[in-house]
Amino acid sequence: MIAGRQDDWMRAQVQRVLDRARRPDLVDVAGYVDDLPSLYRGSAALVVTSRHEGFGLPALEAMASGTPVVAFANSAIPEVVGDGGTLVADGDVPALVRALRAVIEDEDAGRSHVARGLARAAQFSWRRSAEAHAAVYVEAATGGRGSRASRGGA
Repeated sequence: MIAGRQDDWMRAQVQRVLDRARRPDLVDVAGYVDDLPSLYRGSAALVVTSRHEGFGLPALEAMASGTPVVAFANSAIPEVVGDGGTLVADGDVPALVRALRAVIEDEDAGRSHVARGLARAAQFSWRRSAEAHAAVYVEAATGGRGSRASRGGA
C-alpha cells in the first residue's frame, strides 16, 4: 500500500511504475489516510525507500505503532530508526527485499522488530524535542555562553 497525499507529478510517477509492474494488482494506492496508526498496526511492515527524509516521521510512527520498519540507510533514517528496524544500503533493492522477507516470513524476526521498534520509538518525545530545540536557540543567542542547565547539563 502506498499511503499519503500525492500531487499530479507524484501520481504520474507512481502510475508509471505500476504500468511496468508484473503484479500491479498487489499495490493499493490509498492516497490520504485519516487513521495512520490503524494502518500501521494492520501492516506487516513499513518500507521506507525514499532517497531523502528530513526526519523520518513515518518510520517513527510505524515503530511506535508496533510495525516493523525496513528502510534504506540514507539521510535522517538511520538516526531515527537506529536499532529499532532493519537498515540496508541506500538503493540496494535486493537487500531490502531479503530484509523484508525475513521480517514477514520469520515470526521470531517479526516479534523482535516489534519489540526493538517500540523501545526505539519510546526514546523520542515532543518534550525532548522541544528541550533540544530550546538548547540550540540558547546556544545560538548567547554565542555558546548560555547556562549549563539550558544546554542539558546538571
